Amino acid sequence: MKGRRGKTADNAYETNSDLTIQNQDSCSNDTNLSTNSSTSQKLKNPISMNESKIRNYLKELQSHVKNCQKEREKNEPNLNNINKIHDKLKSDKITPFYRKKLKTMYTNCIKESQNEISVLRQALDCINQIRYTQNEIRLMQHNKKQILTKNLNENSTDFMPKAGMRRGVLMSILQQAALTLPLWIGEIGQLAPPLCGSVPPESNYICKPGDKVAAKVNSNTSMSKKSNELNNKKKNKNTEEAVEEEEENWILAEVICFNSSSGKYEVEDVDCEEGNEKYLLGKRRIVPLPHWRANPLTDPNAIFPKESFVLALYPQTTCFYRGIVSESPQTPQEDYLILFEDNTYPDGYSPPLNVPQLYVVADKELKK
Repeated sequence: MKGRRGKTADNAYETNSDLTIQNQDSCSNDTNLSTNSSTSQKLKNPISMNESKIRNYLKELQSHVKNCQKEREKNEPNLNNINKIHDKLKSDKITPFYRKKLKTMYTNCIKESQNEISVLRQALDCINQIRYTQNEIRLMQHNKKQILTKNLNENSTDFMPKAGMRRGVLMSILQQAALTLPLWIGEIGQLAPPLCGSVPPESNYICKPGDKVAAKVNSNTSMSKKSNELNNKKKNKNTEEAVEEEEENWILAEVICFNSSSGKYEVEDVDCEEGNEKYLLGKRRIVPLPHWRANPLTDPNAIFPKESFVLALYPQTTCFYRGIVSESPQTPQEDYLILFEDNTYPDGYSPPLNVPQLYVVADKELKK
């Protein structure tokens, strides 16, 4: 019996040891599974994926900047040699020998410069991709916030006001957006594309979500007041005859979406202290803002000429008003000088005010 009991005890010990090892392996597998699961969930998260894209673009941008510096250093000796030969020949005539030598050196310099330009364009493409991806992240965060707010409002009977952005912060953001508007740099002889400076969009162009636009609105087109209007119409059938048409204004707005079936945009006012103000507007009430800043030195056709009638964002506001171009920018960094229509002045126009290229668009007359 002892022998059998001892053997049973040994078997029991071995069995418990196997179970312990299996449990440890199971825990280890569970840990690995949970780690892999969290990693996969993080990768599947669109915001995390876009943030990962931005990190990759930044690494690529750093590589392009380094390559650009290498190309510049590689071409610098050729430029110095060309300058030395020209300094040497200031008082003498260019002989056939030096003419041939200079021609060869200029050819090499042009080739090296083209390589540098190619690397710079790749760097600019990376910057544009980063800006586009950042905008996608902002839209995703905005939609996520909207869904969360909607769920909170559905589960609560209390009114929850939305916190508006401070005006000083908003004006700073708008100014920064104008300063960082990408400068269009085309090939030699290439015309500026649509939405570069004053160049209008194509006739079939559809604004993308997140695009900034000038939108002509009134209170009747506000989605937040739609339910109130329906209630008022039920109470008074003659509301449309009794209520006069309210004043319309051009405001700075952001595109939320475009409904292809109705042909209307849903836009959101960028400046609403009491929360988000949304509007449903037809295409004729929307003017997209430029996507690129035009260089007056290389693309004068993409700049509004002097005395052009335009819609421009009045300084320190989010409203567009009709005006006349007093002076066009002469360099990519300069602003327009706009004379705004203003009846408070004797001649009907304000003094010339600076407005960046981003916030100057063609005056769009609406047919009623």
